[in-house]
Amino acid sequence: MTPDNRRVYVSDFSTGTVSVISTRTNTVTAGVAAGLFPVGVAASWDKRHVYSPTPVTARSP
Repeated sequence: MTPDNRRVYVSDFSTGTVSVISTRTNTVTAGVAAGLFPVGVAASWDKRHVYSPTPVTARSP
């Protein structure tokens, strides 16, 4: 959740995105590509950046 409580960030494992949800309207306002299988969301200490780790790493052929 943002410091002003206006937005929530939610990772979607099946679509590989992080959704931005407005807490005022309870609707998705944006989607951000997050890579393969994002698992959770974490904010930086200053709340300026949001990170979503993925358990899958690229493999070379």
